[in-house]
Amino acid sequence: MPVDLPDAPLQPAAEPKLFGLDGRRTATNEKGIVLPYLCGTRKVALKWMSPPYNYRTTNIQQKVGKEKKTVAKDVYCSIAGAVCLGPIDRIEKIYYGGEAIWSTGYTFGAGQHVHGVQTSKGTFYVYRGTDAQPADTYVLGGQSAAWPTYERSAFNGWFGGQLAKIRQVLPGAGTLDTICRDEHPRYPGVCYLVCKDLYCGRNSQAVPNIEVAVSRSPVVPDWINVDRTRRTNGCNPVAIILELLTRLEMGIGLSQGEVEVAELEALGAAMAADSARYYLSPLLEAQQGASKAIEELLTHIDGFQASREGRFSLGYFPKDGQEPSVRTLSIHEMTEQPTMTLPDWSKTANRVVVKFPSRDLDFEEDS
Repeated sequence: MPVDLPDAPLQPAAEPKLFGLDGRRTATNEKGIVLPYLCGTRKVALKWMSPPYNYRTTNIQQKVGKEKKTVAKDVYCSIAGAVCLGPIDRIEKIYYGGEAIWSTGYTFGAGQHVHGVQTSKGTFYVYRGTDAQPADTYVLGGQSAAWPTYERSAFNGWFGGQLAKIRQVLPGAGTLDTICRDEHPRYPGVCYLVCKDLYCGRNSQAVPNIEVAVSRSPVVPDWINVDRTRRTNGCNPVAIILELLTRLEMGIGLSQGEVEVAELEALGAAMAADSARYYLSPLLEAQQGASKAIEELLTHIDGFQASREGRFSLGYFPKDGQEPSVRTLSIHEMTEQPTMTLPDWSKTANRVVVKFPSRDLDFEEDS
């Protein structure tokens, strides 16, 4: 959903379905939405996190009779939008109104936090999403984050007790004064774009739809040996699930003693041995429980969750032609005669169509 410029007041957006596009394809200023999580390479729309700043126009003049008159205005502004949970490894492309305006690609170096990209539509500063990234000084420095007083008061009262618990585990999480303030913070752990002097269009009253394709590898604890590298087709599903379960930002924060390390390492090695078949590029954008998110990921590898004396583990059915060691059930185990309900032919599936965002087609849907 485009963000309105100063001529039209900002409005929280409802779930968009513009021009038949999926909501993840449109930038939005909707409040209370989930920061996307992704691994591998995916294309996502920005989630606006600031109002438009530095609004300006330039006059377009044409000769009318014997005089030059202003017939239109080109509109510009600066604005910032969140991409996903960081840190990302690489930015692949930037899209403006559905068209790629930059496709050179750039891989971040070790210790690098931000990279500037110059395009025909403006300058984009890409903040990688590291925990140590600095606050933006290109646009957001000194600007108000437009945090209404009533929201700040409500946040202060509700968050005070929660923040005390968080700071016991993360001493650097910040204080109420540093969080509940009008200035933009560093946004540690959040990958975001600052769009400086962005061209919004001729006589436009809305910010154009901005999408980015980024690549990201999972962040996995050092106490487990699982391939965490990013391949062309994605990342190791075991590493992805481990990040969801062990990163404190995700809300679970399992420790080494709560995970069956040996079994997960073995499963991760099996996935890496056939990465072309099993590696994934997931994009999670909905608020949901960890068990549900993991269940969705496991459907891609025919896997299942397991508990080993209270420790979390995973398994899968490899479909390698080997007969599994499963106890045979005979008539002696039955308590009653089995019943069968057969559907009619009109409800019988005779074809399966798999739809997916194709990287070869610039992340458009393919089947």
